[in-house]
Parts: sequence; structure tokens; C-alpha cells
Amino acid sequence: MDLITRTDVLDLAHHEGAGTCVSVFVPTRRRGHDTAGDALKLKNLLDDAEKALAGDGMRRPDIEELLRPARELQHDAMAWSHMSDGLVLFLSPGWATVYRLPIQVPALAAVGDRFVITPFLRLLGGQEQYLLL
Repeated sequence: MDLITRTDVLDLAHHEGAGTCVSVFVPTRRRGHDTAGDALKLKNLLDDAEKALAGDGMRRPDIEELLRPARELQHDAMAWSHMSDGLVLFLSPGWATVYRLPIQVPALAAVGDRFVITPFLRLLGGQEQYLLL
């Protein structure tokens, strides 16, 4: 689990994974706060993703295998003691990655044919403000 980089974002935007892509965003708190509550948020979001996958017709064993890395993180107390302001998980069949984010993100679980990356795109632009005409 690392902080996300510009290269990581580009790779995610062009991910050519086979099948379903699951994106899970979890607002988290830094060490010293109630990290058990953050793990519960992840559990609830994974339950939402599981329902969406089942609704799309995915078989139960395939759903369990797809979400397995996220379920393992849910129970990893050491990982929860080293969080930042946000957490994002990207899962597709045979592939998973997790990133800590230095910004707050909305609680979101999305299932589709591409990963959702918009909640953290502001990381790439720095602190500058722009006016678009």
C-alpha cells in the first residue's frame, strides 16, 4: 500500500483488465483515531460492491475471489494503523492494488468496465486555481 503517483493514475486510466473493475474509496483517519470505524466503512462498501456484482450476474465464487484482497485488508490491523486521509482499492480479476491518499475522498464503491479515478484527480493539478473560458 503506497501513496498514489501520476504514473499510477495514468496506468489506472488505461487499465486493460479483463472483465469487471471495482473501485472502492474509503475516507480514513490517521493514526491515533478510531481506525476500527474505518475498517467498518470498508466492510460496508465491499458489501455494496458484492451486491452490485451479484446483480450483474457474477457467480458467488468469482465475487469472493475478486474481493478477497480487499477483505484481507479489512482484517489487517497493522495496515489500519498506518493510514492517511483516504484509501482507494482497485480490483479486477487477477489484479488488485491499494493506495493511501493524502486527501479526503467520498465513501464510494463502483463496479464497471473501467476504474473510477475522478475523486482524486485534483492531486495531479497541485494547489493552483484555474479559470476555464
